Amino acid sequence: MDKINKTDGTRVFYIDALRVFSVFCMIMLHVAVTRKSNGQFGETGWMVANVFDCFARFCVPVFVMVSGLMFLNPDKPVSIKAIYTKYLLRIATAFAFWSLLYAVPGSGNFRDLFFNFIHGGGHMWFLYMLCGLYMTTPLLRKITEDKKLTEYFLLLAFVFALMTPFADLFFANQPFKTRIVGKMHLQMVLGYQFYYVVGFYLGKYGLRRRHEITVFALGAIGFLFMVAGTRHMAIKNADAYTHCYAHLLPGTAFYTMAVFMAFKNTRLKLNAKAKNAVSLLAKLSFGIYLVHLFVLRQMLADVWANPAVDIPYKTIVVFTASAVIVFVISKIPVLNKYIM
Repeated sequence: MDKINKTDGTRVFYIDALRVFSVFCMIMLHVAVTRKSNGQFGETGWMVANVFDCFARFCVPVFVMVSGLMFLNPDKPVSIKAIYTKYLLRIATAFAFWSLLYAVPGSGNFRDLFFNFIHGGGHMWFLYMLCGLYMTTPLLRKITEDKKLTEYFLLLAFVFALMTPFADLFFANQPFKTRIVGKMHLQMVLGYQFYYVVGFYLGKYGLRRRHEITVFALGAIGFLFMVAGTRHMAIKNADAYTHCYAHLLPGTAFYTMAVFMAFKNTRLKLNAKAKNAVSLLAKLSFGIYLVHLFVLRQMLADVWANPAVDIPYKTIVVFTASAVIVFVISKIPVLNKYIM
């Protein structure tokens, strides 16, 4: 089994590959969502875009799993001081820089600028969530020191963070999350902590083969549920129904875990140049995430033809252009340290 954090400074390839593939799919998701918003619910182009959209829905949870894999690893010392002076500081400066750039074009006055800056360009919510995870990391590391305690935490998180929203899909008039879970005040196991901890758990302990097969099967079912459920509800309600592929649902979780394990279990024989290229792109992945909407918005006026071609094509173009921009920034002192 690969060490989840090598002490000699070398990188773990499947983690780098996950980062690159996830940020690529993040761009695909935003391209597909744009195509869906320009189409009629249920028409062929919309349905093709919906498949791309649902396929890419693992990307944010996988980012969280990779972060948990690294930050909850007991072999990597992470002090409270380092969390605030290194990791949170980097997030804060990156957010301030990029959010301001996103906020200026759409702001007519200072009030608009302020609220657009706080909102952060639509995709910057991830940085807020990441801050919360980092702040709770010292507490979660105490849990992940013990395998049984980690499993207990994951059980609670699965039931209350994932299953209750799933039940709410079918009992919208009597929401379990507010009527029952809300009264229990189980905030400690709610939110994205499940992905943060399960990323560490799968990276360190893995699963038995039969359990892996179960996760892959449930992941496939979860993906089909996202595609079919979104299509059905969007046509039924004539609106952009997004609840079936929410991150905090069991189907999405199993799908995400299946993607994670597929990368972890795959042993690709690549030459040194290919591995170095993946490693470089992995280092640029955070910056690509931050800048890609700038590039994507320059392509929104393009005419949409066949989405089966347009979505992959635009994803590749946006990914490549974003990577080039971030690579150039990475060569600029100070900026390369604080904004990406």
